Amino acid sequence: MSRYLIYGLIDPRDRLIRYVGKSSNGLRRPRVHACPSQWTDAPVYQWIRALVDAELSYEVVVLDTTSTPREPGGGLCWWWSGLNATVLNDLERWWIAFGLACGWPLTNATAGGDGVANPASSTRARKAAAGRRNWQDPQFRARLSGEHHHMKTTTSRARQVEITRALWASPEYRNRMTKVQQSSEYLDKQRASARYGDDNPARRPEVRERISQALRQLVQNRGGMMGRRMFGDDNPARRPEVRAKISAARRARAAEKRAQREDGR
Repeated sequence: MSRYLIYGLIDPRDRLIRYVGKSSNGLRRPRVHACPSQWTDAPVYQWIRALVDAELSYEVVVLDTTSTPREPGGGLCWWWSGLNATVLNDLERWWIAFGLACGWPLTNATAGGDGVANPASSTRARKAAAGRRNWQDPQFRARLSGEHHHMKTTTSRARQVEITRALWASPEYRNRMTKVQQSSEYLDKQRASARYGDDNPARRPEVRERISQALRQLVQNRGGMMGRRMFGDDNPARRPEVRAKISAARRARAAEKRAQREDGR
């Protein structure tokens, strides 16, 4: 049996399904619901507590399975492009909707899928009340402030740098990132981004002229070697022949990169 499945939890008292869930590790996920450490105030756990108090336990039924948990057609970059819709999520939503249409007394607080999608009014009210109660607690606010401050500490930043370096040290990770960055989808998104697109204010002629004037004024005020190096005739990069040589080198490099991308496809 596939480890990607949709399961139902059955109430032994009336033999009705009371909860529909999804699992990517077979029957391990539905069994975890019986662990008291997982219990919250959600309706499904209130129902499970009632069963435990009555010295009963729920039964598990497999409603559906799939061998491809992720949508087909995601391509190479599904993880980079933020695509998180899965066949498993769609199956879970379908079975919850089917159960509600059939009159099952489900305790699901949402319509299924990743995240809290279309929560019931009771679920929204319960979460809102919990949020207001937490923010009225000074210890809760102090703990969140401390965690936010910890994220900005030098130790935390150093740990993130170490994690990034460890990732890039892996040949598999580098090859995957190279393929992603060479894909046409990645390049299209980069060109359309604020850094390279027309939305970037620094690409507007009037803004570029204003920046140039400000730099010239700065150099004129400071004068000396800095001004001569940046805007004077002593700067080799201002000579026509040098600028033409630099432009030709850039065009050759761009053509080489395009040829490499075409060869990699």
